[in-house]
Amino acid sequence: MSRRWSSASAELWHALARVRYHHPRMRPGETEKMQSARSSTPATHWLTLLLACCAILLIGLALRLAGNLGITITFDEAWHITTSYRVVRGEFFEGLRENKWLYTVVLSWFNIRGPEGPWLARTVSTLFSMVSIASCIALGRMIAPHSGAMRWPAAGLLAGLFYAALPMGVFHERQALVDPQMVAFTSLSIVLALRFGRRGEAATALGLALVIAAAYLTKILAIAYLGLPLAATVLLGWRRPYFWRKVLLALLATALAYGLVTLMYWLGEQNNVFPHPQHSPRLSNTVLFTLNQPETWRQLGEDFAVFADFIPVYLGIPLMLLATIAIGFAARENRVREVLFLLVPALAFVLIPLLAKRPTGGNLFSPRYMLSNAVPIAALAAFSVEAIRGLIRPTRAAGWAAAVLATLVILPSLWFDAALIRDPVSAPLPRVDRQIQYGIFLDYAFDDLVDALLQASAESGGQPVYILGRGLELPLLKVYLGPDLERTIGAETVDAADVAVWLGEGAPVFWIGGEGIGRQSDIERVPIPGLTLTHVADYEALSATIELYRVSGATGDAANIVYAARVARPEQMEEDYAALAGTLLANPAAHPVIIFPGAHAPYLRGLGVASVRPLEVTTFPLTPIEAAAALDPLIPAESGAMVEAILVDEAHLDPERNVLLALNERLYRVSDEWYGLIHRLRYTTAPTQATENLLDARIEDVIHLDKVTLPAGALHAGDLLPVALAWRTDEPIGDAFKVFVHVMNTEGVLVAQADLEPLGGLRPMPTWAAGELILDRFTVRLPADLPAGEYAIRAGIYDPVTGIRLRVTQGGGPEGDYVPTGTLIIE
Repeated sequence: MSRRWSSASAELWHALARVRYHHPRMRPGETEKMQSARSSTPATHWLTLLLACCAILLIGLALRLAGNLGITITFDEAWHITTSYRVVRGEFFEGLRENKWLYTVVLSWFNIRGPEGPWLARTVSTLFSMVSIASCIALGRMIAPHSGAMRWPAAGLLAGLFYAALPMGVFHERQALVDPQMVAFTSLSIVLALRFGRRGEAATALGLALVIAAAYLTKILAIAYLGLPLAATVLLGWRRPYFWRKVLLALLATALAYGLVTLMYWLGEQNNVFPHPQHSPRLSNTVLFTLNQPETWRQLGEDFAVFADFIPVYLGIPLMLLATIAIGFAARENRVREVLFLLVPALAFVLIPLLAKRPTGGNLFSPRYMLSNAVPIAALAAFSVEAIRGLIRPTRAAGWAAAVLATLVILPSLWFDAALIRDPVSAPLPRVDRQIQYGIFLDYAFDDLVDALLQASAESGGQPVYILGRGLELPLLKVYLGPDLERTIGAETVDAADVAVWLGEGAPVFWIGGEGIGRQSDIERVPIPGLTLTHVADYEALSATIELYRVSGATGDAANIVYAARVARPEQMEEDYAALAGTLLANPAAHPVIIFPGAHAPYLRGLGVASVRPLEVTTFPLTPIEAAAALDPLIPAESGAMVEAILVDEAHLDPERNVLLALNERLYRVSDEWYGLIHRLRYTTAPTQATENLLDARIEDVIHLDKVTLPAGALHAGDLLPVALAWRTDEPIGDAFKVFVHVMNTEGVLVAQADLEPLGGLRPMPTWAAGELILDRFTVRLPADLPAGEYAIRAGIYDPVTGIRLRVTQGGGPEGDYVPTGTLIIE
């Protein structure tokens, strides 16, 4: 494979070597005919060059985009993405606190709103890396050896190819970090500075100032590039025409860049955003003042150990050797000034992160701090390859030599890139980056965890997910869920009342625990009394076990807060409550008025309804047993007493209708009416004396009416007739039939009736299970002018669509369409 690669590389090299840049100026000893021949490069050669550049950019793009979510999101990435959320909300200067402003602003342009955030942010980083690759191509071309009378483009293409496949770039530029954007600006500034140093153009100086300011505002590490215009002028413009004019322009460019940076920080201060003192460019934030302390030298020794660890992996020994020997070829190729100039960002700027006191945990030195140095190193390595090829021209061995050198650089890079794309966990990362990527954070366990949280959000109708937890996992979850789906709270600041409100709003609320994060013992110590946690699942990470708990319920005062939060405040239903109070006060009585939620009772009392009694439910979610337990103490013991119930927005307050079921199972319904979302129901208690009539009635041979309960004594005209019917079925019922109860006089004339679905519509017949006993209580209002006498009571079932009654058989008698259930005496 290596031989085939070398052969193909050599052929490509020879093809590229035939593509030449032309210079319109006549050279010494050159005739006009020779100049014309030299400057008439075929258009196809330029097209080949353009296609080669595009191919290199596509290679770099593919290597950075392929599976860019394969490696885990780090805390730094989470900070950048979540800060962009704040920028979208109007906190425009928030990134200045960490001296990493511009990247968060760029991310805010994409208005990240959901789980697509990590992919989108990493793609933005990849797009910035294309600027770095293109700048690398330009640098390679600008410093390429003359190779006799011509300048060859191969050095530029090779520099771009080196950087496109460079492991340091492929690993770090596929992450949502500020470094790829900063490197794009710094590499572009090197190109502009090289051009400015040669030509001294004012327009170039202006562009250089803007790019350097953008790099600085992206990350403070680019502060060293403020000296780049002057360095380019001194190294490239010395003893050339208009040198002092170039110096003046360089100073003006530096002043402009610094002025733009200062202006932005001033604007931030006007918005109460101040850089953290640890991130300020002060000498006190360097190690220069502590060089007399052993700890400083120990730290520098550890930093150089990091260099020794990552350079062979991320840059490679061949690339570094080629970049190092570039100075040896500089004099021969008449490129001393250009090579010395590139050595400034390639080597001298290494000192900035080394000397700075880094605020990262343990003063950690991350290899990505050196990413901006990789661009000039790749250009210098390409320069050396071209210089070596020039040494052995014009033999065919020159192409082979260049191909072998390129192969030695590119093959290890591609091997690393392939391993990273195939399985990021097994990729041969340097120790520090492996620690950052897989040793501190919760890595791949987040995938399943986030899926569970997103599912909970979907099941709640897209409600935001509230997450309680400790430590670094909260910003990471913000990234995975997006600002529209997450609301994370530190466990130390949890308030049970707030959690109860979230539950009341119907939002999913979770607790994140785990090894090093907060195990079950920690959960028990969290000050959230009255809340119930249910274990959902454990997720195994490379460095921890994440435990997911759901806040599934509340008790005591917290439960009442939940129910109060599930409906609108009384003040928001002012007109409806006023109408209800007017009705209640129009017929004042001593009977109780039960209201749910109980928190609304004071408001109704304030409207003059003194008999209001709150239904205090002490558990959430509500069950039938708990609803009955809360209701029983409020029901009067006397026979036939009136009871009123006020249920507010019961669809949200009690979606299972447990309170309404408890009312219908204990009392006899009289009537109901609505005032907006306020449901007023009237009931009567059971009669003290009642008669149970056992029946053997079958409706369509499937439904049984087993028993009817009626008052034992006589009633009066205008009274309420309480009726209780006991139903069951032998098999499921497919249609929602209705029940009727008719009161008939001796002449068979209907004088009173009730037509309804069982239990006020709470238990329609399709919900009946085979063998289940359904006890339906209700009342029939008798006419006020009903004559005294004896009346028959009939019951049956009919189809509400057609009005046809169902067939009835009873005790072997003839078929009919109703069941005789008893008699009623009116005095």
